[in-house]
Amino acid sequence: MKSLLAVTLIVCLTVTVFLGSVDAVIWDIFGFRPRHGWRNTGLGMWGNEWTGTRRSRGPWWQGPNICETRSGNLSSEFEISEEFFSSMPSFYGPGPRHHRRQRGGISHSWRSYCHDYPGLFRRCTHRLTNEDGPMTAEVTQQCCYGFLREEGDYGCPIEYKMETLEDTLISVGVTDFVALFDVTGVEREINNGLNYTIFAPVNEAMSQSDLEVINSLVVNDGGLETLRSSIAAHVVPGLLTTSDMKDEQILTSIADTPIRMTYYPKSSGHLLVTANCAGVMKHNEFATNGIVHVIDTKLTIPTQSISEIIQTNPRFKMLRTVISKAEMDGELDKQTQITMFAPTNAAFDKMDPELLNSIIGDKSCLAALVENHVVPHTICSAAIDSRHYVRTVLNTKLFVNRTQDDKIFIKGVQVVTKDLIATNGVIHAIDQVLVPRQSLSLPDLLEGELRNLVEEADLIHLLQNTRNATIFAPTDNAIENLPEDVTDSFQDSQVLRSVLLHHVIPETLPTRDLGYHINDDFTALDGTKLRITSCDRSAFTFVNRGQLLVECVPIIETKVNGCSVDNRGCNGIIHNINKVIVPPSGSILETLKSDSSYSTMLRALEVSGLAEKVDNEAELTIFAPTNAAFEALSEDYLDRIMTDSSTLKDVLSYHIVEGFVCGGRLRNGNWWLPLFLRSFHGDRIRIAHGMAGLMADQSYVTKTDTIATNGVIHTVDKLMFPY
Repeated sequence: MKSLLAVTLIVCLTVTVFLGSVDAVIWDIFGFRPRHGWRNTGLGMWGNEWTGTRRSRGPWWQGPNICETRSGNLSSEFEISEEFFSSMPSFYGPGPRHHRRQRGGISHSWRSYCHDYPGLFRRCTHRLTNEDGPMTAEVTQQCCYGFLREEGDYGCPIEYKMETLEDTLISVGVTDFVALFDVTGVEREINNGLNYTIFAPVNEAMSQSDLEVINSLVVNDGGLETLRSSIAAHVVPGLLTTSDMKDEQILTSIADTPIRMTYYPKSSGHLLVTANCAGVMKHNEFATNGIVHVIDTKLTIPTQSISEIIQTNPRFKMLRTVISKAEMDGELDKQTQITMFAPTNAAFDKMDPELLNSIIGDKSCLAALVENHVVPHTICSAAIDSRHYVRTVLNTKLFVNRTQDDKIFIKGVQVVTKDLIATNGVIHAIDQVLVPRQSLSLPDLLEGELRNLVEEADLIHLLQNTRNATIFAPTDNAIENLPEDVTDSFQDSQVLRSVLLHHVIPETLPTRDLGYHINDDFTALDGTKLRITSCDRSAFTFVNRGQLLVECVPIIETKVNGCSVDNRGCNGIIHNINKVIVPPSGSILETLKSDSSYSTMLRALEVSGLAEKVDNEAELTIFAPTNAAFEALSEDYLDRIMTDSSTLKDVLSYHIVEGFVCGGRLRNGNWWLPLFLRSFHGDRIRIAHGMAGLMADQSYVTKTDTIATNGVIHTVDKLMFPY
């Protein structure tokens, strides 16, 4: 039995070697010249070099004929080896891996990320941070020149049968390009002993007019030179494999024309490469004097910048006006790698004329409009194969997609002309204007009942021309729930204007900054003050600000994916609130005088000598007992304290707190963790929830947040005593 197995094994090995020899003999006898030559693995089935097996012994980049290049400032002394990371889970997965450790009391932090682009190369980026600062190394592993690999190969076992560039062009099937390559003399021009890289279009990409004119070129020197330049524009000096070139790199052809390389990693793990937006179909076809990359169309040679194309193309006349009024011509020319989704004249014709005029009348609105059409990367149409999103210069997201019938849409707007190549990027013409909220003025952002009131008060023009404003905008529900006497007062246009302008401050306050202005006052456009406060019970409000309030009205925070998002226009920001803020009618003392239910409290303040102090202090909070609260006392006791100024002062000063304390903060007091406020008397008032509602000591708070110019009044149903 053992002898039979041994004989079988010897026969199998002999046949393997013989078949490899037969392949070589057939190639020599019959003249077959395959582009991919003899497979040389460097590692046989049993670890020897005499068999052509493809069995792998580890990651492909550890196999034979692998060349490695590195760049960066991370020296070999701190080399991060594969072995270092091999024990870390999923190191070769899609995400970065981190490692930290202490060495000599100094913290060393490593971070590494690797990506394998099938059939092309593998690239790892290693970052080390130590006492010397951050250092980076980029390591690229690929097949050495003249070798390639197929899926599943260990290393790069296939050796090219390399030919000249012209023969290589014929072998890869770009024969029409070769015909022009020869007749224009470009082939003779590069046959000088140097190496070149050629981007060769497939036959289907060559225009019939170019091919038909070949016979007439002998007598048409001008046509010959034009065509020679067109063909020479596809040839770059030097050996440039796909890994040697970088995303957004500009190559210079032998015709002194630019070729912009762009790289797009796909979700499948593969890499899409374009040259002036022509897709590379075959990579790294090696020749004895260069490399060929096959592309799917002829290279478009850019001669103008994006700004110059817009200036000279009549389809973009309106866009040219918008960019000029926004004074952004120079800004576009400064950018070296941008994509512009350019609305045509027809796109602007579709806009609402009033909205267009509103945007054109404001430089900052125009700038936001232009920036919403510009992406700070070159995005060729070939890169759009399904649904993606891109981020604009304005920091907005635009969803882009390609449909099954090969139409491209940008946020639902169709691309009508694609890939207008410029020296600093690419233009895609679209049939509608992408109007972001940031290019709308504040009145254009207002909606519903508030918009109607603003129009009724004739404030549209004023709000459009107010720079850097913040509007605290009541919701429709807040306006509909206004007391009837307040809505009746809106019949007077001056009252309505005053109430609306009380919601506007001439300063931009984004949500992220509101927490830094707690307890700050801002002067509204009606001349009165608006106070920003917080419900947070902590003194350190910048750490945990809690619910933010304006004049004790909660500011409604809009969140997307857990992050606060501002309703920002080109001249300010809108924050929604759930209540209309009616301007205060006077000071605390004047407010008490205007309500007969506080007449006893008002008289007690005067008797105690506290009335003047209450009227002059800047920021106070008063717990004001109603007349009924005083009447609940025994008649003898009430008569006695109302004639004893010293006792009355002790009692009433216990009802007064320094500072602006809104009802929202009071409601943070709980029976297990009460809120304590120090009164003018010196003792603290205990705030907590009782069985029937919010309590201040032993009295219930029946009404909160009556706003005065110098503070806030909360109504209580009993007098509070400090003893």
